[in-house]
Amino acid sequence: MATHNATDYKNQNHLVQKATFSKMVSGLDIKPGFRCLDVGCGPGNFTKLLVDLVGKNGYILGIDPDEDRISLAKETNSHISNLDFLCISGGHLPTDLPKFDVVYSSSVLHWMTDEEKWETFQRIFRLMKPGGTFAFVTVLELPYAIKEVFRYVEDRRTVPHFLYTEFPSVLKYKQKLAEYGFEVVDIQALEHASVFHTTEQFLSWLTATMHTEINLGELCQKHKIDLKIQTNKHGECTLNVPRIWAYAKKPNALF
Repeated sequence: MATHNATDYKNQNHLVQKATFSKMVSGLDIKPGFRCLDVGCGPGNFTKLLVDLVGKNGYILGIDPDEDRISLAKETNSHISNLDFLCISGGHLPTDLPKFDVVYSSSVLHWMTDEEKWETFQRIFRLMKPGGTFAFVTVLELPYAIKEVFRYVEDRRTVPHFLYTEFPSVLKYKQKLAEYGFEVVDIQALEHASVFHTTEQFLSWLTATMHTEINLGELCQKHKIDLKIQTNKHGECTLNVPRIWAYAKKPNALF
């Protein structure tokens, strides 16, 4: 049975990442009968939304290394016959699977080390049909609020490694895509605002998405942390996160 952490993440993730996912998928032109691979599907919130696009003759596979989130994805989507989930990381994708028309990854690559990212790219390329599309959205730079919270964590082994590392640039991603055989259609850095009703909701989402057991609210109070989160005209908290948006193709086979 999936844990509360996975369930909490499912609820929080839906709130924060829906707009990002919808925007990315709108550029994929997914058609009935397509085979699609979701790299880093989490609890499957958005993976299942593609079922209507591919129709009964299409197929969707979601992968994620988190056992609890995959268990939750399977539990809540067991009634959908052409939707499967597999507990595995992108860097360990079996390359003998039937090929995919579309592979996408939403807000996942920054969780991987650089070595894992590039191994994932290579495996994805081998799993794509000629002419297929690979799309991803990933964090380019962490906003001040997130960096400031975790600056006060004493044991860095309890939180994700990327909180203290520098992310690859747009140019680096472009170079790696080309190196592994992709034709880059579009890649750019765009700032995207995540909206939270309250600061407490932001910290609740941050706790769930970072897999941490640290009480971030208490941490902020203890160190008197000013998150410097802006509010919009509705009084909601807005977090601007620079992200890389990329679309690439696997070239058609040459005869």
